[in-house]
Amino acid sequence: KPRIVVLYTELTNVVMAPGEELVDYLTRVEKIIAALNRAKETLSDALLVAMVLKGLTEEYDPFTVHVTQTRDSLTFNEFKARLRSFECTLRYRNRPRADEVMVTKHKNVQPKEKIKPGKHFDGECFICEKVGHRARD
Repeated sequence: KPRIVVLYTELTNVVMAPGEELVDYLTRVEKIIAALNRAKETLSDALLVAMVLKGLTEEYDPFTVHVTQTRDSLTFNEFKARLRSFECTLRYRNRPRADEVMVTKHKNVQPKEKIKPGKHFDGECFICEKVGHRARD
């Protein structure tokens, strides 16, 4: 009997960690459910859905609202399928777009070579052919 109480406590307190994959979270929940089933405890689908919804992170809030406001009664397996579908939608919307992936700043202009004060150009100007300066000076 104490083991059953511990399992129910675990089920009510299970929470998806930030950055945790949905599959990992559902696996943890299903392990607890399996342990309760082995202890001959019967859990309704509505209770299981409520426990999973309670532990989801904020990014799943739209899904949570949808499920709680819909009149359809889902089996736990149907619920998990819809939840995984919603996760796929989240991943698709949050993926980097091709036009955002390769954003770089590029200048085709090379910086002009500056003559430092005190340095004198010893070459010949190609316009006036005098020594000591360049045509751009």
